[in-house]
Amino acid sequence: MLHRQTKELEAVIPLDVNVQAIASQHLHRHLIGATYYAICNPFIYRIGVEPKSGIDFNNSTIEQDNTKKADYIVAGDCRTIDGLIAPYDEENTEYIYKIEKVSESGKSNALEFWLTNKNSDQYTDKQVEFTEFKK
Repeated sequence: MLHRQTKELEAVIPLDVNVQAIASQHLHRHLIGATYYAICNPFIYRIGVEPKSGIDFNNSTIEQDNTKKADYIVAGDCRTIDGLIAPYDEENTEYIYKIEKVSESGKSNALEFWLTNKNSDQYTDKQVEFTEFKK
C-alpha cells in the first residue's frame, strides 16, 4: 500500500499502450440548461485485465493478450450527492451507461445503426460484465 500524498508522486513511467486497451473514462453529467459531461480523472488511464492475471510488458509496450475493456461507463448526475460520488464508487452505483459497440452490430457506422434501431430500446436487455476489483 502506498502511504504518500498524490502531490509527492512525480515520477513518469514511459509506456506504449494501444488506445484500444484503455477503458472509457467515467464522467460527471452536468444538467444546467444544456447537458455537458466532464471527465472525472483526465490523467488516469485504466487498463483492465482478466481476473487473476496482470499486465505483461514487452520492453516498454503493454501486451494486449489478456487486456479486457469494460462495456459500460459511469456517468454521475452532478445534481445529487450520489451522482457526484458515482464515478469514484462504481461498484455501488446505479449511474451505469452501457456502451453500444457499433462495430459489433453489423452496421458500417453509428448513423446507420441509429437509423436501423431508431425509437427502440437498446438498453434494457443489453447485458454488461461489471469490472471486478481486487480487495
